[in-house]
Amino acid sequence: PGTTPSSHRLHKRRVNRFSDEEYRDIPLSAPLSSQDAFFTIPATVISLETLTYVGLSSKKSKEVWKEWTTTSPLQAADPDDESNLTATFLSFILERTVNNTADAVTEDDLKWRNCLDECGINKDTQDAIMDPNPKLTYIRLSDSCLHWARDTIEMRYAGLGEIQRTSRMREVGLQQAASSYPSGSRGGGQ
Repeated sequence: PGTTPSSHRLHKRRVNRFSDEEYRDIPLSAPLSSQDAFFTIPATVISLETLTYVGLSSKKSKEVWKEWTTTSPLQAADPDDESNLTATFLSFILERTVNNTADAVTEDDLKWRNCLDECGINKDTQDAIMDPNPKLTYIRLSDSCLHWARDTIEMRYAGLGEIQRTSRMREVGLQQAASSYPSGSRGGGQ
């Protein structure tokens, strides 16, 4: 379980196909209490937790979630069948955040912060986008504020999809390995 009933803690080495190599210095036997060894992710892609995960403020997340659950024609659909809802949920998020906000195409950091505030982007995500490192500032200024807000939301949302795919592949592999052993056998050196 994660920090809420609707979240999971996932070992950093089990996030995606590349994370085992990226986080190889973290032992898989790390205690669950270790903050450095785990990410907290939403248990369900279409959720209030996902809105926060992709970078929205708590206030904006609640606002978008309330609108989704009360006005979306898809909210009554089967929540376990996310295959046809996820793109629509992402579109809904973008429509309620970056699609209806005045852009900042300037070097003025205050105008960028105001734009990100209008989108409902949380402070930590704003700080990541507004990193003062000159190399990163150069990259940031290569496009508009709304471009980077949209890109951040889309990339984090896509990351959740990748985590799900990796988890399913790992589960299938474990099931296949378990079914290849004769009943009552553990497959060890017997």
